Amino acid sequence: MITPTYFKRYCNKLFNDACEFKSAMANEMEFHIKCFFNHRLVAKLYVDEHMKSIVDVYTPDQCSTSTRFKWRFRHLLKKYTYVDRHKSDVIKEITKMVNSQFYAHSDDIWTLIDQVTDDVFAIDVGNIAARLMDKADMLRFGEIKWRTCTKERSKEG
Repeated sequence: MITPTYFKRYCNKLFNDACEFKSAMANEMEFHIKCFFNHRLVAKLYVDEHMKSIVDVYTPDQCSTSTRFKWRFRHLLKKYTYVDRHKSDVIKEITKMVNSQFYAHSDDIWTLIDQVTDDVFAIDVGNIAARLMDKADMLRFGEIKWRTCTKERSKEG
């Protein structure tokens, strides 16, 4: 059984105390504890009137998987939040690669971003990629060319 104490302790351990909890009473005998990491709901503990608990663990798309087992809760939470927990490491690695001479062209940057992220958190990294591609084109050509090339390709296709 997953107790509220265990739920909070494990979330704090996994997220290095960077998570936020919100509790709510459904009625006199039932309550929920929600765990938020980076302002995203990652897990919710539900304890019913018979003191049985179930945990919903949420993917980045906010689809959930329910479990009553501690080991499965730990596994799912680690799996579904891996990218959020290691996002800064991925971005540092991308920046290091982009600053090398090989990835000086905007097309190379886009290919690199696409390969590394595999659309896991594409919105955030897409914005970073656009800025890096702008910077690469400004340094190389003095103007931003990749956006005009993309527009021309979309008109042809």
